[in-house]
Amino acid sequence: MNAIQEPDDFRNRGGDSGIDLQAALAMAGGDVALLRDLAGAFLDEVPRLIGSLRRALEEHDSALLRSAAHQLQGVMRCLHIERALHQSQSLEQHAEGTTDWPAVEKLLAELDETLEAAVGALKKFLNEPS
Repeated sequence: MNAIQEPDDFRNRGGDSGIDLQAALAMAGGDVALLRDLAGAFLDEVPRLIGSLRRALEEHDSALLRSAAHQLQGVMRCLHIERALHQSQSLEQHAEGTTDWPAVEKLLAELDETLEAAVGALKKFLNEPS
C-alpha cells in the first residue's frame, strides 16, 4: 500500500480548485496510489462528459444533460471536488421537468470554470513525485 505517513501533507494542496485532497485521501483509505488512479480516471473522463453536457445544451436534450451531469458526480464525490459537484447536481436538477436552458447555459459556464481549476490542481498533483 502506498499510504503517506502524515495526511496533513495534503492540507491546502487543492488550493482554490475546490478540491479537498485531504478528504479525498481519507476516502481512498490513505492510499496515495489509489488517489492518483482516481485523479487520472477523472482527467480522462472530464472532456467526454463536458462534451456531452455541451451537446445536451446545444440540442436541448434533457436526458443527455441529466445523464452526463450524473456521471460526472461519481468521481467528483470521491475526489471531494465539492463546488463542481454541487454545480453538476444543479445541472441534473435543471434537467427535470421543463428545462430552463438559459440557466443551464449559465451553470455550465460556471462548471467549466470550476473544472478548469480542478483539472489544473489534479494535473499538478499527478506531476508531483510520489
